Amino acid sequence: MMKTLFYTIKLSRIGFVIADAVCVIAGFGIAALLFSLSFADIAVTALLATVFVLVGLYGTQNYRILWKYATIEDFYRVIFGFGIGAALTLAGGVFIKLPHFDVLLFAGVSSLVLVMFYRAVIRQQGIKKVTIAPKKTNIILIAGAGEAGRTLLAEFKRNGRADGIIGFVDDDTGKVGTLLCGKPVLGTTDDIPAIVQQYKVKECIIAMPSAPKRQIDRVIGIVRGCGNVAISILPAVTKLFERALTPELRGIGVEELIGREEIEVGSSAIEQYLQGKTVLVTGAGGSIGSEICRQLLHFKAGRIIAVGRGEHSMYNLKRMLDEYAQYFDKADIQYYIADINDAVRMEKILLKETPHIVFHAAAHKYVDIMEVNPQEAVRNNCLGTRTMLEVSQKAGVLQFVFISTDKAVRPVSVMGATKRMGEMITLAHNGTTMRTCCVRFGNVIGSRGSVIPLFYQQIAKGGPVTITHPEMTRYFMSIPEAVMLVINAAVLSRGGEIFVLDMGKQYRVEDVARNLIRLLGYEPDVDIPIVYTGIRPGEKLQEDLWNHGEELVSTIHKKIYTIAHNGFDADAVEKIKVLTPEQVQNKDEQEIKQLIKAIVTDYQPFG
Repeated sequence: MMKTLFYTIKLSRIGFVIADAVCVIAGFGIAALLFSLSFADIAVTALLATVFVLVGLYGTQNYRILWKYATIEDFYRVIFGFGIGAALTLAGGVFIKLPHFDVLLFAGVSSLVLVMFYRAVIRQQGIKKVTIAPKKTNIILIAGAGEAGRTLLAEFKRNGRADGIIGFVDDDTGKVGTLLCGKPVLGTTDDIPAIVQQYKVKECIIAMPSAPKRQIDRVIGIVRGCGNVAISILPAVTKLFERALTPELRGIGVEELIGREEIEVGSSAIEQYLQGKTVLVTGAGGSIGSEICRQLLHFKAGRIIAVGRGEHSMYNLKRMLDEYAQYFDKADIQYYIADINDAVRMEKILLKETPHIVFHAAAHKYVDIMEVNPQEAVRNNCLGTRTMLEVSQKAGVLQFVFISTDKAVRPVSVMGATKRMGEMITLAHNGTTMRTCCVRFGNVIGSRGSVIPLFYQQIAKGGPVTITHPEMTRYFMSIPEAVMLVINAAVLSRGGEIFVLDMGKQYRVEDVARNLIRLLGYEPDVDIPIVYTGIRPGEKLQEDLWNHGEELVSTIHKKIYTIAHNGFDADAVEKIKVLTPEQVQNKDEQEIKQLIKAIVTDYQPFG
């Protein structure tokens, strides 16, 4: 509580303090003119009131608010702060003689109006701040005339794109015919086909984050029946967190693509576990690593150390986290450009930052590219992991979480086999001083290397959508689900586990592609052709999350399991421990694959 009450006013906010003081004094000046008083008669009271009002505004957090993005609740804070200031001023009447109550009342109201007015002007300028909008604007309909819809429209206005929004639909008939932020509620969701036809709607945004899945599915079905109308969905952020963060518009996710609801997780246990801890994330600039950093920020980790090799991706990560960090107190994040294979560099970073937990997300994961670059796959996915484990032990890391893949099970790809090697060496380092565990993912929607972004690009170009085989199946999960599993693994782990998420059944990739085409407003095989290209090197028709003979063991989370395994062959682990980068780089592709097979005995190279 004390941490929240007392805060440092940033230099950029000092202007508000000065402006507020001027407004209060001006309010008393106006009162003096109206009541024919000399300002000298009320100068002491004006000074006292100014100090007390500033104290009240400070105490109600007014000097932490970004006023160009302010909400009505923020303006209530101003009123509350003035109320505190007024009460303190009246209490000061015990020590000084105050002017007549009418003078005080008029001065107070005048001061409040001035303070509210200049803040409202700043807020309005924030709304009017626009970016260059495209000349051709899509006609957009928003499904949901509630708070989410209002927030979405406000964001469109702020970015100069509100002209494309023709209005709302909502199943609350009491809202039909009313205006929401200047846009009409045109009808209910049943009226969508008629509205689409009348206004030539090109996109429907579903802003119903609290609605049950069956209701969302019903609206999606109605929009899909309208033909060439794209669909976007405002996600139920509260399904992954106990409180909403910032509204964000997304494309199609797990629920819409495959009909499986996203996994829910409570945040209290995670927050308690991460409180005060320093957490290092490798591969922080990637899709998984950046989401880990974002959720660590949300779950109030004490300190976040983001490590990545790519300058551009780390720059983008910093921009994203800097913007996100404004919602949190004193976010402590350090960024390092470093290669996990550089033992000297990594050791210096870990000894300096002394993290409690390491999330190892850095990896090469493009299956087809690694098939022709097996040396680099071994160097990064295996030897890089070994380096991170060794320097983590030296730095006194308490917990190490290795992010793996379903392709590590009975691997046929170099990528999968080298991730299996990473699992081996990770579990071999589990001990009394450092607990280690692994987490296996399925296909992560939206991540780098996932098939879904490729489908999006192909559909945007008018096709064709390429599928390697009509019977190919995969597990699918969202990026937040994947990261939820990673962070929960750290909370649940006692050392030596392999964690997997219950993702239900596998889905045919072709079915997912056809669903995506329809959800984007097109008809497969009519608007967007589908072409079969044949199985590529390193691909399997069906992936697995555990090997034959292994068993799933329940955890306290009903959707998270560990795999009962017998560890890994000690001789195989020893081969990894003595493997040198020079040995790897001096071998050709076939020799490297034979080396991998000598360690991962169930690896079956393609062809």
